[in-house]
Amino acid sequence: MSDWATALITAGTAIAASAVTAFATVRAAGNAKSLAEYRARLGLYIDEVEAFRALEDAYSRELATPTRSAESVRREFRKRLRADGLPAPTDLSGPARIENERSRLAGDSN
Repeated sequence: MSDWATALITAGTAIAASAVTAFATVRAAGNAKSLAEYRARLGLYIDEVEAFRALEDAYSRELATPTRSAESVRREFRKRLRADGLPAPTDLSGPARIENERSRLAGDSN
């Protein structure tokens, strides 16, 4: 092969490698920006959930009576939500809640 053909192939390969690198860099920067946006949104959603939990605690304590605890009020409202076909927080906590959700999702996938 002649020297100019070798130089042309080398230059073409270098240009192609630069293009691939530039494309990968642009994609990575875009993904990093999206990831930062998703993390910010997640933080807001977590704050919203915590606020609703605090609200639920407050109204449960307010509606509690000497014969009915705040926990029983909370369970009754959650039961009503489920009966109306609306989503309601689970009464389970920790590992039991996670296992319950996994079972539910496994049933939905069939």
